[in-house]
Amino acid sequence: DSAAWIVHTVPGFPAAKTGYSWPVAENARGHLLICLTILESQINAIAASLLLVQPLIHYNDIPKTETAGMPYFNKLAEGKIPTLPPYTSRQTIRTQDAGNPVTVHIYSKSESSKYEIYKKVIVKVLKKTIKVWSRRDRILKGDCRGSQRHIRLIKSPAAINGHNTNFEADITNWVVSDPGNIFCHIDKPYFGRDINSSIHLFNYKEKMLKFSKLFALFFVVRLSHSQTSTCQNKQGNAAADWAIVYKAPGQDRGKIIFATVAGTWDDGAQPLSNVNQHSFAKALEHVVADNNDIKFIAYNNVPPSVPSVKTKSNSKGVIILSTAANSVAAWIVHTVPGFPTARTPYSWPVAENARGHLLICLTISKSQINAIAASLLLVQPMVHYNDIPETETAGMPYFNKLAEGKITTLPPFTSRRSIRTENARGPVAVQIYSKSESSKYGEY
Repeated sequence: DSAAWIVHTVPGFPAAKTGYSWPVAENARGHLLICLTILESQINAIAASLLLVQPLIHYNDIPKTETAGMPYFNKLAEGKIPTLPPYTSRQTIRTQDAGNPVTVHIYSKSESSKYEIYKKVIVKVLKKTIKVWSRRDRILKGDCRGSQRHIRLIKSPAAINGHNTNFEADITNWVVSDPGNIFCHIDKPYFGRDINSSIHLFNYKEKMLKFSKLFALFFVVRLSHSQTSTCQNKQGNAAADWAIVYKAPGQDRGKIIFATVAGTWDDGAQPLSNVNQHSFAKALEHVVADNNDIKFIAYNNVPPSVPSVKTKSNSKGVIILSTAANSVAAWIVHTVPGFPTARTPYSWPVAENARGHLLICLTISKSQINAIAASLLLVQPMVHYNDIPETETAGMPYFNKLAEGKITTLPPFTSRRSIRTENARGPVAVQIYSKSESSKYGEY
């Protein structure tokens, strides 16, 4: 009952089930090869650590009869994610309205997820049939199995409250329940790549949706009625507890619903390119213009004026707060690349009018920001601007990690496993430290 674990630095070596062949070209480089003779019972602990670093498995012929009691090894061999599906974190926040606040449950996961988000999570959470709008592959199919929990796929092209849309031009991804009083926003498409970041799910009290895709973030919102650090109504002339704009491809102003007029989608008051007189231009008023009392943090996987950024995240948003006493804050989540630009005149990217977009705003108390940051940490957004003073976030450890670009796990590692070599009389104890994200000097 023994096995061996070999760890090395040699690319393309060894070749499986072929004659032994050392890559002679590698003699010019320094290399390391380590071999440990171990008990087979140690393999599962090794696999648990390897899961976090997600190695590329290119060969495996170990029969399942040998690994029946090794759940981590089986996950590794099958290429499954290291976190327990579907999510790793749940946070709860509430919007600012003291009389009738909106409760928001934020579910976050740091790794990929595709079909199971719909089949194993959204349908089960909502306990309703869902209709899915997303670019998709052949795996994502309508599913009518199960008692009163079905998945239905909305065909492209489609019309949303009179505005035409199609998969090629619309980069939004969403789900509605049937009956249609629940709405989910997903900020990465199902098709072509895994969903590594946000999923936003809105559970409305009123029937307000008329239309009948992990680094993942998923939040459940029960919506009610209700300095510019707050969401705004349609015209941008009054505070609102929440507001949502959906802009179909080819449209310049989109449709809006907000807290006090939640029953019907209405045309936007002005084109989104206008600098005033509409909800989101006003909500972003002191993001684009200086105000001594308004501070914010902005994140976007396509940050303004920064080309070719490499990031796993697809999340885009802004958290805005006022430094005034007893003030509130706002969290804006959207799908628009390069928007908004910080401390420069308001500029909507007109080229994006050709594509479908979604903008969501929640007015919150400042005490909710740390919970939001805790969830955002898992999807690792690209923070490109932050001027919120540390005096405002002294009691917000997750926000401070987010602002400083720290990893979600406690340094230096996320996992520690112990194994022993096979020698019964004098075994060697081996401590394996694993972490799932980047590390440089912090490792030492």
